[in-house]
This record gives sequence, C-alpha cells and structure tokens, in this order.
Amino acid sequence: SADDSADVVDLGSASGAQLSMSAKGSPWQNDYKESFYSHFKAEAGDLNRFDTLGELVEFLYHQIFYYNHYRIHSMRKMPPAESRTRHAV
Repeated sequence: SADDSADVVDLGSASGAQLSMSAKGSPWQNDYKESFYSHFKAEAGDLNRFDTLGELVEFLYHQIFYYNHYRIHSMRKMPPAESRTRHAV
C-alpha cells in the first residue's frame, strides 16, 4: 500500500540508505534489478532455512559480494567491480 511504501522510504532515508526506484509504469528502467533478483532467488533457495537473522545477513553479504566481484555479467562479460575499475573516469 502507499502507507507501506512511505514507511519504507522513511526508514531508508533515516538510515542513510540510497534508495533507487523506477518510475511507476516504466519497467524498462529496472531490467537489471529484475535480473539480479531472479538470479538471487534461484541461488538463495528458501530463506526460511536460516536459523538466525545473523545467518541470513551473512548469506546476503556473501551473495552480494559474489555478485559484484566474481559473477560474470553477460552484457559486459565481467563482474561489476571489474567494470567500474576499467571504466573509472
């Protein structure tokens, strides 16, 4: 709902997070996010398998680190971290 969305935005802003949202009705703006989440869900499996929040957070950290530093992305043929290093201005 709109109230839930406002709460999420408020929480993110208060914690200093940089929020990234596509404009409503603009699915072409989030294709890379959809790709990330589809791969993430397939690789993660059932998130209820973790006994503690700490185990889940550790898994999330490792998955994101792997995605950014080791997983080859089809468009650039390299991980995002390598792409940023090569194309730094």
